[in-house]
Amino acid sequence: MRSLLERLEEATYARDAAVRQRAQRFTDDLLKFLNVDPDDLEGRMEARADWGFEVKAAQFSKALPRPLTVVLLPRMHGITAQVETYDDQDDALVLFCLYQGGDLSDVTQHIDRSTVIHEVTHLLDPGRTAPTNRDQGTLRRQSQEAYFNSPGEWNAYWQEGADRLERALATDRRSPAVRARTFGDGTLRGLQSNVARFWDPRLLRAMDQKTQRKFDKRLADLWINLHAQGLL
Repeated sequence: MRSLLERLEEATYARDAAVRQRAQRFTDDLLKFLNVDPDDLEGRMEARADWGFEVKAAQFSKALPRPLTVVLLPRMHGITAQVETYDDQDDALVLFCLYQGGDLSDVTQHIDRSTVIHEVTHLLDPGRTAPTNRDQGTLRRQSQEAYFNSPGEWNAYWQEGADRLERALATDRRSPAVRARTFGDGTLRGLQSNVARFWDPRLLRAMDQKTQRKFDKRLADLWINLHAQGLL
């Protein structure tokens, strides 16, 4: 019989994969919804007094288990997205992606897919509590190590990198010899030697021993799953 630890580890991987798949579906739906003529997009969203626009996520996606409002605001220096409570009830995904004046032209060019995956992970995986905006500021002031090793942020950055890897593998049509330069030789060791291509280098530099062990475990589980799908 498998040990309790083995069953728990299996369940943890299934949970991680399920969260990522929901975040991926939502992100795909969001980018498809926004990637239309600006006049058409303006007609689908509600204008705000702060030069922004908003829309209920349920209008374009069924990927999320609870209500979410997507808010588009003019771009700001140093911040691209955040999650916050909206109207004291629903969550809001705020994307700072518009030209000044609320211009919806080329809006998807200013939305980073990895950022959306990151923020939606915070919403979908509340068991790994993400720091509040105030706590994030405190963590950053203390050190990058404290920020990247906090459970919520570490988890969100992990899912970013796993999404990049899965998408790259699914769309790569190069010869095996050329693919090996990006993904390794198909072994776990080969993948480990190429993690910097997919995971944020700041995360990789900042991890302490505990989170490094967690990273290695998740990477091994992901490698097994990718092999089972024939992607590696």
